[in-house]
Parts: sequence; C-alpha cells; structure tokens
Amino acid sequence: MDGPGKFRPAGEPIGVTEGNFLQVSKPVCLSGGPVIWLRVVPNADPGRIWQVRELREAATRPMVDLLPLDPGWQSLGYLRSYDGFAVYASSLESPQIALDVVIVFTSGEVWAVDAWTLKCRDGENAILLREEVLAAALGRYSAYLTKLGINPPHRWIAGLQGVKDRGIIIPRRPGTISLNPGPRGICLIDNIICEGDHVADRSPSQSLKPFFTKVFESCGVDRPE
Repeated sequence: MDGPGKFRPAGEPIGVTEGNFLQVSKPVCLSGGPVIWLRVVPNADPGRIWQVRELREAATRPMVDLLPLDPGWQSLGYLRSYDGFAVYASSLESPQIALDVVIVFTSGEVWAVDAWTLKCRDGENAILLREEVLAAALGRYSAYLTKLGINPPHRWIAGLQGVKDRGIIIPRRPGTISLNPGPRGICLIDNIICEGDHVADRSPSQSLKPFFTKVFESCGVDRPE
C-alpha cells in the first residue's frame, strides 16, 4: 500500500465510474501526497459479506448519506470496484483523480481518505485539522454501518500521513482575533495514527478526542479546549 492511510497502491484505480449509454466507465485513482484518513470498522466479525449493489443501495437510498470526509463538495461521483462501493469528489480539470473519497468494502468496513485538505491553500505546509468535519464523518459512517445491520460499538482508526516538518494551525475561537494565525510547533513524525471505539451514547467528538490530542502533541502544542 502507499502508506497507512491509503487502501490502494499508488497508481492503482480505486474503482471505475458507473457508465451508461452516453458514457463509458473510466478508472479513477486517488490523488498523491499527504492525506487525512478515517476508518470505521465492525468491532466483531459481522458474519457475512455484502454484495456491491447492496452497499450502493444502502449508501444512496433514499438519499446519499455515505459522503466523503468533507461533505461540502458541489459534485460527487460513484465508483464500483471488485471489493466495494465508493463516493468521491474530483476537480473539473482532472475528473479521474479523486481528491476526497469514501469506500465501503464488502466486509462492512468504511475507509475515507481526504487528499485535498493538506494540499489546499489553508493547509499548505501545515496541518489543518478540522475537528468538526472528522467528528461529523465518524457519526455518518457509524450510522451507515448501523444501517447495514452492524450495531455499535464501532472501531475507528484515524490518521494523518505525510505531515513531518509541518506545524499545526490553531483554530480561532469565535469572537476572537488571532495575532499569529500561522502554524505553531513542528511535527517530528510522518504518520500520526490513533484508534478507539465509538459507542452509541458518546458523541463523535468525544470518541475522536484522543486522536485530536495526539495530533497536537505530535507538534509539541497544547490542544485548545
């Protein structure tokens, strides 16, 4: 694999687009470079394998509720692969390069990879950790597994890949002005990984707090409460 945060080797397609009578199916690969990732998996063997069409139906009906880490993309596409179903976002200039993708495997595991945030303007050469976005994603993916019949607790594994020598951007509190909005500290490791359990009576933010704390500690900075 191309690092711990990516579920395909570099250059191997995530899957193919869903073709129709006007368009042929085309392969889509994940963008290279640093990533933010989140996996949500059953805490025990679910005892079955899902068909790709079942995963697609659960993800898109009655509405699309399996969304990438950042749900704010204006346009999303679907991918079919030999081992799962994916929803992805890309740019108009490079439609076959996924910038943000979530895949659900036939085993019942959800794996989301954001290859955009750490390369966009605000995150360039810094760690831009949007805690509320990750927490909302954990809530969505846990709800999706429940929809498949996989009830909590769910195991989560979260990480940042390719962040050595980056500082972290401290979020500005509402109603305040930051005199130094640039990144603080410096991360001395390339990959930050943390895992834990998400249970039904705990908020996603609380479940992911150990990961958020570890990211700040990896940069030598106290996490704002």
